[in-house]
Amino acid sequence: MKNNNKEEGEFVLPMDTLKIFKLNNEKIDNFNLLMNKFGKFKKFSKKFDKKINNFNFSVFGKLIEKIKKDYYGKIEKISLYLKFFEGEVQGRMVVGLGGPSVYEASMTLHHIYGLPYIPGQALKGMLRNYVILNFFSSEDEALKDKEFCKIFGDKENKGEVLFFDAFPIDRINIKRDVINVHYKEYYEGKSAPCDNLNPKPIFFYTVENTKFKFVIGSKKNMENYKIMGNGLLKLFKEALENQGVGAKTSVGYGYFSVSNMKE
Repeated sequence: MKNNNKEEGEFVLPMDTLKIFKLNNEKIDNFNLLMNKFGKFKKFSKKFDKKINNFNFSVFGKLIEKIKKDYYGKIEKISLYLKFFEGEVQGRMVVGLGGPSVYEASMTLHHIYGLPYIPGQALKGMLRNYVILNFFSSEDEALKDKEFCKIFGDKENKGEVLFFDAFPIDRINIKRDVINVHYKEYYEGKSAPCDNLNPKPIFFYTVENTKFKFVIGSKKNMENYKIMGNGLLKLFKEALENQGVGAKTSVGYGYFSVSNMKE
């Protein structure tokens, strides 16, 4: 079968796409396209890392203003009880590290805007897990609790509380990080964990010290939802600050400092 893809510079693209791209002297201003469509279908390279660092992140400013107006503006018009608040990443955060990617590690980016964001599903899962760990001995026990099922849903009914996607609302800081696997052959069952084995660094990108806006909504007043006497918003704040969201939370990633939250 004939290979209609062509590699040129840092790009591996279908030849007709590459031709259009070159003829129009296009510049990539969508970070998602740069990360997931226009990079080499190999591991991270120094040249590709340089291209990431040289990306014009100022385009994020206009996108953030658009999201504030179009996304959050439309949410405010929904006929629900809504709670808006902000949180800033303390250190670094990575969401979607194990997701599908042409590289060894991934990062959740919005497919249209290209911005890093936190899916509402991830936030719901974070809070659900936090509640189970702190108030129940198991998930089965939690599912016997009416208030828990009312909030998060079960097999028969969907949850009454909505967790919206969270987007950055200020400057976005994206930084490269590394996982250094020292005994790759050992974990693959090919060798003993000896000092002569070569480390295998795996590079990935994180969001650092960036502020996000969170929204929780329901048809009922949020004050009606309590678990073991604890308000829902209080628990959400605790989960963001004490458990974190995304991957590698056990080593300090994904923790937030929450502000502007009123129960």
